Amino acid sequence: MRDIQIRNINKGTDLEKFTEFLNLAHADYPGHTDYSTDTVKHYIFEDPDFDEKGNFLAIRDSKIVGSVNADVESEEAGFISMLILPEYRFKGLEEVLYDTAAGYLASVGMRSLRAMVHVQFTDMMKFYRKRGYNDKWTHYSMKRDMGSPIPEFIIPEGVTIHVPDLENEYSVVRATIADGFSDTMDSTEEMMMNFDDVIKEEFFQKEGILVAKSASGKMLGVCVAVIHPAMKDMGHIPWLAVLKENRGNGIGKALLFSCLAWLKEKGTKQTNLSVELGNPNALKLYTSTGFEIVSEMRYLEKKIS
Repeated sequence: MRDIQIRNINKGTDLEKFTEFLNLAHADYPGHTDYSTDTVKHYIFEDPDFDEKGNFLAIRDSKIVGSVNADVESEEAGFISMLILPEYRFKGLEEVLYDTAAGYLASVGMRSLRAMVHVQFTDMMKFYRKRGYNDKWTHYSMKRDMGSPIPEFIIPEGVTIHVPDLENEYSVVRATIADGFSDTMDSTEEMMMNFDDVIKEEFFQKEGILVAKSASGKMLGVCVAVIHPAMKDMGHIPWLAVLKENRGNGIGKALLFSCLAWLKEKGTKQTNLSVELGNPNALKLYTSTGFEIVSEMRYLEKKIS
């Protein structure tokens, strides 16, 4: 590894080479489709949270052969995301990039480190295990071909589905999502911070949020659909939540289909989402509505002093 240089990424000069690298490094990842330079520019480089100081490249003969992103997720948790070209894997570069990212996150006060690994990459799983990482959660990445028709569905009696008035109902929408996930997650704090960030994005369309309410006006569930301008053909559903006491009567399905109808109307060709392995009811709902499992991902975590 002596002939490999580690340096911070440069958004002004690395776009084309970094795009080429991403596509080569992801070539053996399940369900991968190549990124364009416009996608990388808008979705990665122009992300308000993108920090050049926490993004490092491994360069050999002016070619990018590896990268690692040390992302500050919250006040105490950092996330390490590492990519290496197949021909350079497990020859010592993982150790160099990992130590660089972990050192950066420790220097900015992180108390825990996280990583995400495709379960099929067993060697990478072993790499993190040797460094003291334990399972945090496991989820399936799923996709749905939007060319398939969206079946007709029935909205439960006494329930209405509509776009909320976020100016006046934001806190209620937020609380409903948090409550809906509270029985499947140890803490919803970070998830809700991500929700706040998404809603603030310039590209976010308020019509992508749909809520279900009872006849008395109580909010029973929320579904959120997002389309990023750099990937207009791709829809994403990051949150579908129904209050525990209102599950099993078709509210989740009605919300999901309503969001899918909106995404189809906007011209998307595919919709993605993820579901935790420990949430079989959600998995059953998604598979019954045309979603297919693309890959199984494992989130790992370790505490640091």
